Amino acid sequence: MNKLSLIAAASALILVGCAQQPVSQPGTPEPVPVLSAEIAPGVSVHYDNELVARMVGVQNARINTSARLPKLTFQIRNFSSQRLPIEYQVEWRDADGAPLLVSNGWLQTHLSGNTEKAVQSIGKSVDAKTVAITVRVPNVTQFYSAEPDPVEMMRMQQQYNQQLLNGANQ
Repeated sequence: MNKLSLIAAASALILVGCAQQPVSQPGTPEPVPVLSAEIAPGVSVHYDNELVARMVGVQNARINTSARLPKLTFQIRNFSSQRLPIEYQVEWRDADGAPLLVSNGWLQTHLSGNTEKAVQSIGKSVDAKTVAITVRVPNVTQFYSAEPDPVEMMRMQQQYNQQLLNGANQ
């Protein structure tokens, strides 16, 4: 059931994304959403694709360095009216921008329509100075459901009807 809901959510994400595209004047190019940007000092965000960039936003990001290890706080916002499955990754980097080996893997959450979620991440090293946040929609697994061949279904229906006629004539 969980995978079915992921398929439905991904389909809704695509449909809503298509339905919410702004109408532009003929000859005027549509604005392309920013896929990567620095949203706060030392905090950059990357969206997996244009649709994710239109539907989801990372906001109010800041790094607190008052403790021994740096702490990142930010909010993920769902701009659509649909419930979305979201995956995000927080990658801590050193002062030169090199990723630290102690970075987190992909984390998952679901956001209801037009809601936001507060997120925190602690840098696991005193060398952690900057952070890169990546946001994506999880890959949807396709299921194959074998459907009967239409010709075979017609043949079976004809046999069944013939059996009913033979039973009624006896």
